[in-house]
Order: sequence, then C-alpha cells, then structure tokens
Amino acid sequence: MEHQNLPFDLNAAENLAKDYTNATGMECLVLCEDDQTLINPCPGKIHKELCFEKSPNIAKWCTINHHRGAINAKNKKDCSSYFCPMGLIHWVAPIVIDRKVCGAFVAGHAFLNKARDSILALNSRSQEHNKVLEENPTLAESILSSPVINDEKLDSLKRILMVMADSFSDSSLSSGQRIHIEELLKEYQKNTAAQTENQQWKALQEHLKIGNPALIENDLKEIIDELRNGNRELTDFKAKLTNVIVTIFQENKEQEGNSDLTEICINALDEMEPISDENQLANWAAKSIRSLLETAEYLPSIKNADMIYSALDYIDQHYQEHISLQDIADHVHFSPPYFSKIFKKEMNMTFTQYLTKVRIEESKKHLQNPSIPLADIPSLVGFEEQSYFTKVFHSVVGTSPGKYREQMNY
Repeated sequence: MEHQNLPFDLNAAENLAKDYTNATGMECLVLCEDDQTLINPCPGKIHKELCFEKSPNIAKWCTINHHRGAINAKNKKDCSSYFCPMGLIHWVAPIVIDRKVCGAFVAGHAFLNKARDSILALNSRSQEHNKVLEENPTLAESILSSPVINDEKLDSLKRILMVMADSFSDSSLSSGQRIHIEELLKEYQKNTAAQTENQQWKALQEHLKIGNPALIENDLKEIIDELRNGNRELTDFKAKLTNVIVTIFQENKEQEGNSDLTEICINALDEMEPISDENQLANWAAKSIRSLLETAEYLPSIKNADMIYSALDYIDQHYQEHISLQDIADHVHFSPPYFSKIFKKEMNMTFTQYLTKVRIEESKKHLQNPSIPLADIPSLVGFEEQSYFTKVFHSVVGTSPGKYREQMNY
C-alpha cells in the first residue's frame, strides 16, 4: 500500500522498527497518520492473525486504539502506554511535525507484571474477539505465551521508542522557548485547574445520583483523559476517585445490602492505593471504575456492552453522514427493534436522541471557530437542511446557532 503525503521517510521508519524488534524482542509497528493504517515489518502471530487478518472490525478497533494512544502521547509529550482489548500492554511514541501527529511507532504486546493471570476473565473483549479465539484455539495459547515485563523494563522500552520517534519529529521551537511556553501553560492550568476540576467531578457525582449512563460515560472519559494528560496531582486524583467509589457504594448500599458490591468497592480502593504513575492510574480507572459502574448498573451491562459501544463508536465515526436506525442495527448485527429497545434501556435515551446530542455537541465546537461559515455547519454535523438544524439546535441549547456563536466569541 502506498501512503501519500507522509512528511517523514517511511522506509527509514520501517527499518528502525525492525531494529527495535530485533533488539528488544517486542514487535514494533509504524502508524501512518495519512490513512490511519498500521505497518508491521516483523509481524508475530497475534498481531498478524488476531488483530489484522481474521476480522476487519478488530483491525479497525486496534488501529483506532493505537491512534488514540498516539494523540494522548503527543498531548502528554511523552511515550504513552495502554492496554488493548485482550489485556496486552502496548506503548506508542508519536512523530510530531508542525505540531501535528503525522505518524507513530507502536510497540508491544506484553503482559504487565502478573496481568497474564487474569487474561481469561477480561470483560473488554468484544464478541468478535471471542469468536475469533473460539475458531482459532492456538491464538489463545499464543496470547498466554506473550512476554511478561515489569514497570522498570516498560519504562526502558518506552524511552527507546520515544528517542526513535523524536528522530523523525521536527523541533520548530528552541528548548528555551519550549520551556518558557510550558511554564506559561502550567501557570494557566494551575490558575484554572480547581474550577474546571470541581465542575468536572461535581458533574460526575450528580450524574451518578440521577443514574444517566450516557453522561456518566462522558464524565469518566473526560476525567481519564485529564489524568493521562498529566495536568493534575496524582494524590488529588486518587482522592477524587475514592469519592467516586464511596458515592457508588452509598448510592447502592440500601439496595445491595451486604452483597458483592461492598467487597468490589473495598478491593478497588486496595488496588488503587499502590499505583504511583498517572498513566497506570488512568488505565486502572478506565478498566476498574468502569467495571464497578457496570456492576452497579450505571453503565451498560457486560451482556449488552459490546453492542452499545460498537454502536457508539459507529456514531462517532459517521455522525456527519445520514445514519438510519437500520444502518446502525446492521452494523451491530441485530434487528432494528431489538437494538432500539436495548439502546434505550442502557443509554436512557433513544438512538435518535443520542445521535442528535452528538451532532449538537459537535456543532458547538464548530460554532466556536469564527472561520467556519455559519451556513456550512449543518452539513458538517449531519443535518441536511439549515432550517431544521437551527430548530433542533434551539430546542436543545435554548438559543439559535448565530446567537450561540456571538456568546462564545464575545
């Protein structure tokens, strides 16, 4: 496959990825940001068969996962590590040119510490992952034979990968200018952090009380992204996460009594205590807090989670297009009536209401950019007629798109 408009030498990147694999024993892939595809110069069985050959959906899922990791790494200005749906850790270092992620080196897979022991109990695997594993039992054996690394080795592997990516990235700012800008940003973050954080965590507490899964999902994502960006103190985040766990327990203790939820909450607090790294805490929260929320029935149950999150991902990727109930039902391989029923039950809103919510939220982002003509915004977010967009926007936001733009850019 030819990759157009790549601002770095792809052949050189592939050769360096091969060197990394040969030297460390860890597979190293090259992410091409032009079309968000992955090139693996030395593919092993798991990446080759499970991730890319057996299922287009799994391949897309993996690519999106690594792409998001690259964006997080760029925002954090460091190599980022994260877990794939199989519980295998990967790490990514972005190639940044003109302040944009133009590609990345993605390395892994491995088990971190003793995570291998819980691989068979993972809840993050999709139905499609499980189907492929059932049809190819030797793949499961290959996964369980993945190397186990500790935190120290992971840090070393991440540093090497970051040096590789830096060698392809540009540096339009001198080190002195960069330090000065970072200091200004930190000062700005320090002045605004308390207000933003209080609003963020307060919103989550309120949404837990009213039990709205869509809002809880969004709150949790924002909090985890904030943690991955490294903009808050670790101890403060732990205190906030502790409050979330206590809130979940308090909101459910009358219904649950002395049930499993009590033990799960206590175990969550015990697991969180020794974590001393922001990224590890973010990964833990993404998995453990989510699992706790599912157990307490705040988020979609494990049984329906695959369908719901596949649908949400499809909407996020295609909200600009005309999406019908039939389209989304076909995507998740269920009948429209059944999908509609489950979606409303788990999300506390209909498919149409959620799609409208996504489109309106995206339109707000465009309205905050004065360079985008007002007449262009409806088509950018999936509305075919400007008059209908204006009507829906006013119904949801309480004001017209034009007045909203004036308020945001005053």
